[in-house]
Formats: sequence, C-alpha cells, structure tokens
Amino acid sequence: MRAIVLLVAVLALIATSMASSLKVDPKCARLCKISRMAGPHCLRRCAVVSDVTTLSDSFSSVKCSTTSNLNVRTDAGKLAGSQLSKGAKVTVTTTKNMLGLNYSKIGNNRWVATKYLGSCGSAPKPAPSTGGVSVAQLQRIMPGLASSKANAYISHINAAMSWGQITTCARKSAFLAQLAHESGQLRYMEEIASGAAYEGRRDLGNIYPGDGKRYKGRGPIQLTGRANYRAAGKALGVDLEGNPTLAATPKWGFKIAAYYWKSRSLNQYADQNSQAGFDQITRRINGGYNGKADRDQFWRRAKSVLGC
Repeated sequence: MRAIVLLVAVLALIATSMASSLKVDPKCARLCKISRMAGPHCLRRCAVVSDVTTLSDSFSSVKCSTTSNLNVRTDAGKLAGSQLSKGAKVTVTTTKNMLGLNYSKIGNNRWVATKYLGSCGSAPKPAPSTGGVSVAQLQRIMPGLASSKANAYISHINAAMSWGQITTCARKSAFLAQLAHESGQLRYMEEIASGAAYEGRRDLGNIYPGDGKRYKGRGPIQLTGRANYRAAGKALGVDLEGNPTLAATPKWGFKIAAYYWKSRSLNQYADQNSQAGFDQITRRINGGYNGKADRDQFWRRAKSVLGC
C-alpha cells in the first residue's frame, strides 16, 4: 500500500513538473521512495529549480515592492542574502516560473516573487512639519531610542527647539540629526570618558586643577570646558559653571544644545535644506567631518519623517 501511495505521488509530481517545465531528479525520487522521509514533501525537493520556463523576455516595467523584507533569489532559486524594503522601486525585465511561483527579474542574478510587486503610483508627500515633533516621529528618526527616554525627553526637546527658533522642517531635521549622532541616539547625556584629557586645556577655559573632569562633555551635544559652561549658563540664566552636572539633565541639556545651535547661527545653513548646507553644520559642530555618513543618514531620515 505504501509503495502504491509513493508511486502516485511520484507520478503527480512528474505531471506537475511537465506542466510547469520543471524537471524531477530521478535519483532523488528513488531515495525518497526508500527513505523514512518519503512523501510529497520529500518528493517536491526533487524538482530541479534551475530548469525554468521564461514567460517573457521582451519587456521592461518599473514596479514597487508592496511588502517589507521581500526576499531576493538567484537565477537558481536560492536566497541571494538580500531583501527589498516596502516601496522599493525596481525595473522588471522578464518573468519566469520558479519554485512553483511566478518570479520577476530585477537585475543580474536577482529575482523576486511577482505577486509582491505592484504599481508605484505617486504617494502623497507628508505635510511639512512646522510645530514640535511627536514621540512617534522622534523614534522613527532615532530607531535606537527607547520609548521610556523618548517620552521623558520629548517636552524638553520641543521647548528647546522653540527657544532656538528651530521650528521649520528643515531646521528640525538638521538639529535632530546632529543630536542623534553626537549622543548615540540620545543614549548618552554625559561623555563616557573621564574628562582627564581636557585637563589644562586653556582654550576651553580649563585653568584650574580638576577642570578637565569637572567640565567634561555633557548634554546631547557634549558641552565641554569651563568657558563654554560659563557662556551657556549666562545665556540660559542658570549657573552651569557652579553646577556643571545640570548640563546632563534633560531640562538643561537640550536647551544647551539649542543655545549652541543658535549662538553659531546654524539655522542659516539648515534653511538651505541641502547637502552642502548640512555639511557646513557638521563642520561647525565637529570641526571637521567625522561621522559624516552617520550624520547624513539621520538627516535624510529626519527629512523623510517630518516631510521636507
């Protein structure tokens, strides 16, 4: 009885393969018959994926992925190790049957399941952001930010941006992108190092013993040095020189970041809403272009989330 069931399964698989132009490896089928894994699931593995029928090779069509994490496969049907994100635009040059499904070719040795491709259309752009940011927007800009911190920080961030006139989409995008890089997506409100490296740095106003550690980097933009603590405190009406640890609190840390931004006239570069303008901001904050790729990534994401 078992032999009869297996024979029927083999014949069914062969019939299916003939209909779809797939071949069955005879040796594999024989092993299935004598294996404890015998059955339709085993037999399906005997299909030779590489021999497929091309449905069309004379067209080119632009399509977009309709699902997230769409697997890309090779010509032989194996996983290519890459995926398409939802909305990704591709050019389909041909289609074929593979693994029992219709697949579309989107590049050299790159195929995706046709059923997950659709018309790209023209999705409406989100309305430009003119007020503060929401917790949801903040976390989309900084995916590594914990919900607890996002909720604790959001009112302070919005108050600081309002104070610094960082209220347009272009300004907020640039500001939040730079903070995301400088603070590790707001994970660090105080420099990890001890600050001893700043000891004796007269250019930072560190003229007394212990000033290096006392005035180490704090806040999301890493305020550093006695002179800078004094200047920021004077502008904000708080004694940061006498109480430097206040710079690491959300209430003052974000206001210090906005003070730094405003005092260096960085809004004028943010208003350009261009790569060149954002690079100028990076240079004025960093002194160079360290971490440029990371900063740029956060900037592009922020502009997308906020609608500019």
